[in-house]
Amino acid sequence: MQEQLQHYDFSKFPSLKDWIVSRDKHRYDEIFYTLMPINGKVTGINAKKEMMNSHLPNTVLGKIWKLADCDKDGMLDDEEFALAQHLIKVKLEGFELPTELPNHLVPPSHRKNPTADIIITLNSTEFCQRFLLCILFLSYID
Repeated sequence: MQEQLQHYDFSKFPSLKDWIVSRDKHRYDEIFYTLMPINGKVTGINAKKEMMNSHLPNTVLGKIWKLADCDKDGMLDDEEFALAQHLIKVKLEGFELPTELPNHLVPPSHRKNPTADIIITLNSTEFCQRFLLCILFLSYID
């Protein structure tokens, strides 16, 4: 089993610590909470007003919105808002925006659950084997 474990690629599961936006999130949160969130989200209208302060063209802001509104509900939670602000900063610094959101920019609460993906894609026997390998690995490193 340890041989199988050594060949298993655990890098497929991104760390929640690797969200680059988290460096500046405290600043973005200060702005977010001035926009009067309701149930933890700001409306598109309130978010748009803040985003327009960047003076970026509406087409660019629209692209940023599409990238940041991860759950496509027309509102932004604090992580989505922070992502939008980060993308605005990136664009203002002269960089191009991605066409799709890369994994390292996906907010932690909006990332797919890798365990759920495993359960869906693997048959139950294979899942049990891999699950046991993970437990062995974790007990081995402790």
